[in-house]
Amino acid sequence: IAECENITLENGAAERIARIAEGGMRDAVSLLELCSGGGAAVTEEHVHEVLGVSGYAAACDTARAVAAKDMRSLFNIVAKISETKDIAVYWQELISFWRDMLVAKYAEDFRSYLDITENEAEMLASVSSSFSLGALVYQSGILDDAMRTMVRSPQTKRVTAELAFVKMCQPAADSSPEALMARISELEDKVKLLSAGAVIAEIPANSGVKTEVKAEPENTAASDGSAASEKIVESKPVPESVSAEKKAVKNEAVAFGEYAPVSDISGVIEKLAKTSPMAVDFFRESRVEISSDGRKVRVIPQNDLSHMMLSDSEVLRAISEAFLLSGVCSAVPDVSIEKAVKTKKASPADDLFGL
Repeated sequence: IAECENITLENGAAERIARIAEGGMRDAVSLLELCSGGGAAVTEEHVHEVLGVSGYAAACDTARAVAAKDMRSLFNIVAKISETKDIAVYWQELISFWRDMLVAKYAEDFRSYLDITENEAEMLASVSSSFSLGALVYQSGILDDAMRTMVRSPQTKRVTAELAFVKMCQPAADSSPEALMARISELEDKVKLLSAGAVIAEIPANSGVKTEVKAEPENTAASDGSAASEKIVESKPVPESVSAEKKAVKNEAVAFGEYAPVSDISGVIEKLAKTSPMAVDFFRESRVEISSDGRKVRVIPQNDLSHMMLSDSEVLRAISEAFLLSGVCSAVPDVSIEKAVKTKKASPADDLFGL
């Protein structure tokens, strides 16, 4: 239709119109006519502007802010949406996005279930790793409740949205069963750290200092002579109850030699995203290996920037805790960041010199 009417239509805009029309041909044609009014080129940004929708990227930014509990960014997002678009439309997009995150997190072939582009699928996979199942279920309930409130009281849309974000970022402010489950999930992580011998230093709530988890040091054998590495907390003997839990871990690597690659690091990424979200992408792109006894982990980044980011002491601590909390390790492991060995590419001239 666009070609016959000499309308400039981008593929992304066409997909967006089809998605908003939910497959209805008549609705899609009406939306195309609306967006192409005045002879304007129909781009994805133009569709968002004309139809008052925010787009997948905006939902991703909101989810990242919720994961980081960044209330300043969330309030700014609500203020910007309220000035230019309908908050209720934006809120419906958030509800759909949270549902997509649930599907992406627990369905390996989630692309076959969701009507999204390849770029959107990558964004979705990255953002969903920052949330646990309990958090997504709890937050989805808050979004649904807020949507019903907006329908009943349209004049309070902005206030309703802001209060909903406060609840999503601070489960302690809510006494519902879902909020309690989210808080229990956090407590379970702390108990698991304590069971493994970690010491949690209590910091006053108003001090602005993050709670630090340390493990008591233990005399260990000398290094195996591998590449230079940076070590953090030492592991200590693990109680039998924790050792038994390791048998049920799905991520146990089949060792060849001393180290073996970790087959699935999705659980580690989920835990790491809670304490060090900026390091998640660098960690995801790295090669991760674990020793046969599960007490040592080495991370081999792809480039110097990733090596620098992951070598930070706080990031190293977060990675170590993430391996314990995800169940990959039954004790707080020693984590090292090592540089990849660069192999020299063979040259055709080498064959001549060898003759």
